[in-house]
Amino acid sequence: MNEPEARAVRRMQALESQAVADSGWNDADRARASEAARRIVGTSASPQHYIVARAKQVEAMRGAPPRRDLRGWLGTPTALLLVLLLGTASGLAADAAGPGQRIDLLSPPWLALLVWNVLTYLVLVLRGLRPKPVRGDALDRLDAKRIERLLHFGALALALGLCIGLYARGLVLDYRAGWQSTFLDATQVHGLLKVALAPASLISGLQVPDVETIASLRERSSEPPAAAASAALWIHLFALTLLLIVIVPRALLALVSTWRAQRLAGDVPLDLTTPYFQRLAREGAEPGAAVTVAVIPYAIDLDGTGRTALLTALEAAMGGPVRLELSPTLAFGNEDSFALAAPIAASGSAVFVLFSLAATPEREHHGALLSQMGAKLSPARVRGVLIDESTFRQRFAADPQRIEQRRTAWHALLVDHGIAAQFVDLTPASETG
Repeated sequence: MNEPEARAVRRMQALESQAVADSGWNDADRARASEAARRIVGTSASPQHYIVARAKQVEAMRGAPPRRDLRGWLGTPTALLLVLLLGTASGLAADAAGPGQRIDLLSPPWLALLVWNVLTYLVLVLRGLRPKPVRGDALDRLDAKRIERLLHFGALALALGLCIGLYARGLVLDYRAGWQSTFLDATQVHGLLKVALAPASLISGLQVPDVETIASLRERSSEPPAAAASAALWIHLFALTLLLIVIVPRALLALVSTWRAQRLAGDVPLDLTTPYFQRLAREGAEPGAAVTVAVIPYAIDLDGTGRTALLTALEAAMGGPVRLELSPTLAFGNEDSFALAAPIAASGSAVFVLFSLAATPEREHHGALLSQMGAKLSPARVRGVLIDESTFRQRFAADPQRIEQRRTAWHALLVDHGIAAQFVDLTPASETG
């Protein structure tokens, strides 16, 4: 799907995943959007086509066209123009802030700009040498590419503004060159300028003056100003250096980022394997179909718990009908030998782990089980953790603080694994009466 379709799908997911009573979107609206989408694409359409069609129906039913947010604005010509204008203006301002009609050979703006860009290139090279697998949401990656593009154009514009400022003021003012330093002598300044201006000197044939000439340009506050040399040579060398080290490389990097962003915007690979999209896909192919959910109990005996209560909790978590796949209970301490049953691993179903609040959460056992799951399943399939409070609540009914402390302990364990916890009461029906 392209970027507008992907953003529409994300807006639909956000609307239907939020627990806000006054959102203006209810179950009847959901049903009408689903029916309209099925009429448009048919029940034999691919899940992606159905989901996109449904997202468009949701927006049509909502009425007001979606406002462009900051994410969408990043890729507009307006954003690029604003960055170019701000960058150029900043470069002009940095040049104008210099000392009158004098070019400081150790000027902080142009030296700082060179160092910043060289360090940026080193970081980019190191990142390229250590490629990482593609992760995260596709729209987040698209936004990141667009931010990279704007940063490259911004650095380019800043250097361009400095160059324009140098030449613009040089046309109407008699610039003189000089330098001051508390710690550097003429030999050190000559060596610094020789290295910094080497590319520009090589390309243009303009040579950095010798040490004696550099020494003659030194200015001391205790002495009257010397008859400093014309700054024309230095303006040319500075501007050409910025062109070679900043403007051209940044322009190339900006073009690469633009190309990558455009390619990604044309084909946004959203992850449609999450439970929300699985439910929509089944709904499109077979209205009212249940989503398969696998539950793995750990050190908890389900013989005496209410299966109906478990199904109710799962349907609330999944937002629709559920077909339950219940795995055999894993005994405490067996997490190291954990292996998912073949049907669960191959079915693509959403997976929950069922713990008991009566158990004290332990990283060596409960945490190890979650790590085993993370190594065998994609993050999209690990939907969450169910924690049965029934036994613990019965034991400490008169001490709600104790219950809250145990909840906090479980949250502390699960947050390290990036898994959400849902506390449920699976009291058998025979015990609730």
